Amino acid sequence: MSGGSVGARAQMPGDATGSVTLARVLPGLFPPAAAGLAGTERRIVLWLVVLVGVLGTAVALAGGQATIQQRLALAWAGVAIACAVPWHRLSRGAFSVVPLAVTAWTALLVQATGGAASPYSGVYYLAVVLGAVVVPPLWLGIAVGAVAAAANLAPVAYAATDALERNELFVRAGLLLTSASFASWLTHELTRVVVIASTERQALGHEQDVATEMRRLQGLRQEYMAVIAHELRNPLIAVGAAARVVAKDVQGRPSEAMANGIVQEIRHALDLLDGLTDVSSLESGRLRIVLRPTELTGLIRSTVNGQAPEHTIGLTGVEQPIVVLADEARIAQVIRNLVGNAAKYSPLGTTIEVRAGLGADRRSAIVQIRDEGPGIPPLERAQLFERFSRLSTAGATRGSGLGLYISRGIVRDHHGDLTADWPPGGGTVFTFSLPLASDATR
Repeated sequence: MSGGSVGARAQMPGDATGSVTLARVLPGLFPPAAAGLAGTERRIVLWLVVLVGVLGTAVALAGGQATIQQRLALAWAGVAIACAVPWHRLSRGAFSVVPLAVTAWTALLVQATGGAASPYSGVYYLAVVLGAVVVPPLWLGIAVGAVAAAANLAPVAYAATDALERNELFVRAGLLLTSASFASWLTHELTRVVVIASTERQALGHEQDVATEMRRLQGLRQEYMAVIAHELRNPLIAVGAAARVVAKDVQGRPSEAMANGIVQEIRHALDLLDGLTDVSSLESGRLRIVLRPTELTGLIRSTVNGQAPEHTIGLTGVEQPIVVLADEARIAQVIRNLVGNAAKYSPLGTTIEVRAGLGADRRSAIVQIRDEGPGIPPLERAQLFERFSRLSTAGATRGSGLGLYISRGIVRDHHGDLTADWPPGGGTVFTFSLPLASDATR
């Protein structure tokens, strides 16, 4: 009985051999930890019965009452049997024999000490309480109380009783039955609450374990992505450089187009690799952002210069400096993504408007990029900022579907936001905000 040994060690410090022996001889008093709430209840009840037996024995020995001493000897035999039964191996309802045995013993004690006039009639309440605590079905706990009430009325049948004694017996019987009903109901409700609380605690612990494991796996994924980026970037760059050299060597020949195609594919692969790395960093909270006072309008001019040679870029509001608290490289990445998308989805030769200014609250800077493209179909607007989102208007254009997702994540890490709008005149307007450096440092 390894389970009993463990339970005994948990309850009785000291010699391990002694603990094992007690757990084997008295498994009722030392149930294994696996017995749970029911095992704890039965153990407490048995210890309570033992304590009451010790006190009763002390009183009997002090009073020299031989009849009571005989009844106590019978009680101790029953207690020993109850403590020697491995209740954790039986059904929970089996323990109902204990309060029934206490009821029967109390009836014998009352009979030997005066019947209706016995001073020990109150012990029936002990049986009622035990029945309410350890008998799981509500009706069975009430039934134990009914048996105690009936046993309390037994003196009416075997002894002469006057009207006052009979009234006292019937009143006590009513109180026993009422106490059994209320105590059983209260115990049933308390047990239900404890079980619900225990279940919720276990569920919460499971959720916390799952969350911890998810964070661990997310960290592993971030490390894996970093390794992939490191291992793939250098070979891709080398292949791209070699392809550019080949393209120059075969200039004017049919293989030039193939070499240039390799250069474009390498560039696309590097962009995709950068995007996947940024997504992993955003989701794990490890995206490196260093906030410094940054002159926004100058950053816009330098970033968009020459970016969309097949379009006209109109700049508005970039004449006056606007200083924001930002990571210059990351905000430049956002601007390139938005202007690149505008160029990709707009007809050749159209204008891409880039506007900068202050927000209505005068505490943030606003940047808007507007194109003259077909806009976003209404049914697809909800997925615009999702990962790997490819809209029906993309056509044959290349892209990973990560640019807008990453851009919004970068802006939000700057305590701003990135939104999209579709004005009546057509096209799409992307707007992002950044806190002013003067306001952020207050």
